[in-house]
Amino acid sequence: MPCTHSFCLECLESYCRDKVPGDDVPCPVCRNEFQIPKNGVADLPVRTHNEQPASSPSFTCEACSADRRRIPATVYCKDCTQTLCGNCSVRHVRISGGPHGVIPLDSATSELGKGRYCEKHKDEHIKLYCFDCNMSVCPVCCFERTGAVAEQFYKSIDNEIKQVTSRIECFVALPLNLRQKVISYWTR
Repeated sequence: MPCTHSFCLECLESYCRDKVPGDDVPCPVCRNEFQIPKNGVADLPVRTHNEQPASSPSFTCEACSADRRRIPATVYCKDCTQTLCGNCSVRHVRISGGPHGVIPLDSATSELGKGRYCEKHKDEHIKLYCFDCNMSVCPVCCFERTGAVAEQFYKSIDNEIKQVTSRIECFVALPLNLRQKVISYWTR
């Protein structure tokens, strides 16, 4: 499996019996999704316990790997300059702004290690992809964008509070008999 867990073909076929090629299926052990190849699970890479996975073991998926869970990378996204697992690469190929240049990891040796730098923050490597802006960004740009979005959110909350407060004040200013009619209308 792309996540490096191994299963016998009979067990995998049984596990995926209700699925068709192209479906995303979670690994029975780690729940990391993999895509069923076009000729079925029999087309998944075969290896024994003493063989290394087809992808380079020194590269992990930069999108979904965590401190304790290291998912091996199988492809390289030239637009994001990221090594990715098969599951994460699907998002890069089907991205709304147009597909990214995703290539097999073993043919990306000249691209690896270069790393692009941010035009705005010259010392920062581009490590992230902003889906709102449809562009690759450095962590500092991402933090700045998050701060700007949070500021807009705070302002919109303040405006909403002002509108609600104004409506409450108008309601309270109504004569008692009109307030009772409004209440009875809305509670019917």
